[in-house]
Amino acid sequence: MDKELLNFLLNGESQRIYKDDKYLEILNKLSEIDAKLQLLLKSKPNKSLCEQILDKTYVIVPASEIDPKLHPSLFILDLDGEKVLVTFKDTIELLKMHFIIYKDQVETKISRRLTPLFGFLKKNGLIYLDHEDMTYKFV
Repeated sequence: MDKELLNFLLNGESQRIYKDDKYLEILNKLSEIDAKLQLLLKSKPNKSLCEQILDKTYVIVPASEIDPKLHPSLFILDLDGEKVLVTFKDTIELLKMHFIIYKDQVETKISRRLTPLFGFLKKNGLIYLDHEDMTYKFV
């Protein structure tokens, strides 16, 4: 710790006071504060929910973190009572359009942006291929 700063904090008292337990405690606390500030400066800020969705097409979060009334433009799908899948309503509408247009060929013709969402929904049984009309449908 810089001696000038310590002298300022101790109101210019003599250096013999540095050895007093009270002032050593101050030095330790200042060192802790300095370490935490350095850590905060180096850490990346958390992205907002919308930024996360834009990055990954969808996110899975605890149900307690999402209030559907506060996010009218979000599509929220309950997965297991504790977690929900969150994406934009427009994304789901676009996926449904792909189902109608490409029917059973969605897997090969789907846009790259929708591929992660489609894969997740299919893998977890949230969509299925209806063999009567050969289109994918939500469960």
